[in-house]
Amino acid sequence: MKTTKAEAIVLDKAAIGVSFLCVIHCLSIPFILALGPALNLWFWGSEGFHLALLLVVVPLSLIAFGLGYRYHRSTKMLIPGLIGLAIVVIAAILEMFLIGPVTAAVITSTGGVCLIIAHLMNLRAQKSCRAT
Repeated sequence: MKTTKAEAIVLDKAAIGVSFLCVIHCLSIPFILALGPALNLWFWGSEGFHLALLLVVVPLSLIAFGLGYRYHRSTKMLIPGLIGLAIVVIAAILEMFLIGPVTAAVITSTGGVCLIIAHLMNLRAQKSCRAT
């Protein structure tokens, strides 16, 4: 099944949205913790939410980068994209064993911003290609 350029662009936009949600989530954790431990039991602050985000962010980003590359043949977005994916995954692992939620939020936000930048680069490169 051949994927159209429009479908690849939709995937990048979805990945940007999910990455943005990840950044918002991470930036809100310190406020949730400050308001009280009971709020941190809410799904927003749980490991289940982090796992759900990872299960969406990683494959969605890899597919969007792969499809984008098929159209524009530029690898520039892979540097911030792969760095962002690595940061997000490593932060999730470290949070389980070594670091607290606030530190994990800062690290994960950095990865999320890298992913947003990479997807914007991918979108720009796709839009600059002639229509197929």
